Amino acid sequence: MISDPQLIDVVQPVVAALLDFDARALAQVAARRDVYANMDAQPAATAMALERRAVVATQLRKEIAPGCGWELITEHLESGAYEWLAGKTLVRLSKTNRESRLEDVRASLGLQGVQDTLFDTAAQAGGPRDEILIRLMGNALHGASVDAVALGARGQLGTPIPLRTIAEMQVQRVVPATAPKPRITVPGLGRTEDSSG
Repeated sequence: MISDPQLIDVVQPVVAALLDFDARALAQVAARRDVYANMDAQPAATAMALERRAVVATQLRKEIAPGCGWELITEHLESGAYEWLAGKTLVRLSKTNRESRLEDVRASLGLQGVQDTLFDTAAQAGGPRDEILIRLMGNALHGASVDAVALGARGQLGTPIPLRTIAEMQVQRVVPATAPKPRITVPGLGRTEDSSG
């Protein structure tokens, strides 16, 4: 599993644009709130989440990822898998990893008599590699957030890092080189020393 600093290095180039498009998607969903008003709460929340994801995924594929040099993996794009190679790291716009979804497929096909050995996930994925999930979290109308989390070899998740936190890290405190050096008074000696050393 990659470390938090490595995750931040991979994700940092897309953070500002991704948060911007997510905010636009959330505004679009909120403006269409009355479309979902007659639905039950759970289907409405699912439909709003899908609309949000559709906007973010499209912009990530068309503008954001190509601008950062991420290579789109088109193998499973038609089934909704948005995946990129950022260097040697696989980045997915998803709350789940591919293996967890394959487990669901295996279970349902196993009930139909399909052999489990037909699904060699290590071979399909080209062997183990670093993987990051970018997750659209929360309800589209309130409590929405976006985070990134590293994924381990056996599907264990690292610590989620909110993209807003990564965005705030990009603002660095700059100290001018011409700033005056502080002077320190040493108690009892009555003299002042330059702290530069």
